[in-house]
Amino acid sequence: MVGRASARVQVFTADYGVMVVINRIIIKLALFALLIPMPLVGCGKVDSGRDSVASYAIGSAELDIPKKYLLPGFPASMVPKGERMDAGEGVSLKIPIRDLGFDADDEKGLMRDVIVFLYDEPTYDKSKRITSDIDDAWSGKGLYREKLVEFDQVAGLYRFFPRAGYPKIWHYFSTDNTKSETLAEAADNWVASCKVSPLKEEADDLTNVSCKTKVTFGDIQIQISFSGGRIRYIDTIREQTYKMIRSWAN
Repeated sequence: MVGRASARVQVFTADYGVMVVINRIIIKLALFALLIPMPLVGCGKVDSGRDSVASYAIGSAELDIPKKYLLPGFPASMVPKGERMDAGEGVSLKIPIRDLGFDADDEKGLMRDVIVFLYDEPTYDKSKRITSDIDDAWSGKGLYREKLVEFDQVAGLYRFFPRAGYPKIWHYFSTDNTKSETLAEAADNWVASCKVSPLKEEADDLTNVSCKTKVTFGDIQIQISFSGGRIRYIDTIREQTYKMIRSWAN
């Protein structure tokens, strides 16, 4: 009996010794782990900073544009800090319409996004906001000598068509200058220029119509391409796009 008891004591002592050694190893490993830098969960944006934007010098302004808006394949136009873009160069962006304050969960194409082109206009004046074609439409010159004017119930605006392009291309104006004389300029009344594919019938809600408009920020021209389905909200699109561009300026 004494031998068995002695054996049990030896086994217990051995097991206890092993446990002590294991515990010491665990403690050392735990202390070592405290010396290793650990990633901070939830702080992923801390170092994103400048990596999330690209700086572009356009006109007299430098814009820090979020990279998520840059169209793929366009970074070639980025210029070093302090330098200017060459004349005619610019930056193309794709901005989700949601970021301009619209609900677009189920939308596609230009109903879901707007395409924005930013470029320099160093000698800007109000007339530069429009093309000669827009001016001709307002003045009744060139292709618009026999223009057709229709009121668009959906847009609440007037369509000016060239007779040769009817009914696939037109300019939207806020006023019909064929019914009353006005001294207002085309640039003050032009809203957008639109077209629909010659192979398609225009949708009642204008969602298959492509439109362009323009606003300015200093000497930067902001050209906005959007779906005709948003034409009723053209003022909001212009205003929100302008505010977004302005917020990027240094």
